[in-house]
Amino acid sequence: ETPTGDFCPQCEKPLVEKIGRNGKFIACSGFPECRYSKNIINSTDIKCPICVKEDREGEIIERQQRKGQRRKFYGCSAWPNCNFISNAKPVEHTCPECNGLMVESTRDRIVCYDKDCAITLNSNELTTNLTNTT
Repeated sequence: ETPTGDFCPQCEKPLVEKIGRNGKFIACSGFPECRYSKNIINSTDIKCPICVKEDREGEIIERQQRKGQRRKFYGCSAWPNCNFISNAKPVEHTCPECNGLMVESTRDRIVCYDKDCAITLNSNELTTNLTNTT
């Protein structure tokens, strides 16, 4: 248990970070008297492309599978109202062709998430494109 420095909104006791079967979470140190807990959300600070098109507030967050090999994946914080999901890690830069979401691929490559666009850049090309546009 690692103290977070925050206090429980229900009983005012310190909150601690714990590890459970579904990963890390924050819980009240007063357990079992107080059962307050919340998930730790690993945000990418990147807007969800589906939510942007539909004028909703949603950003891409890192999640972990609950069964099997428990791999990481990326989904929208507005789930279940938004069904965005990707196994590839999103990057903060947008596609130079369609202005859509770019995700990491294999061997230092970055690809557009939009299947119709099919833009693939290596990390050097991405840096060159960014310096030419500013």
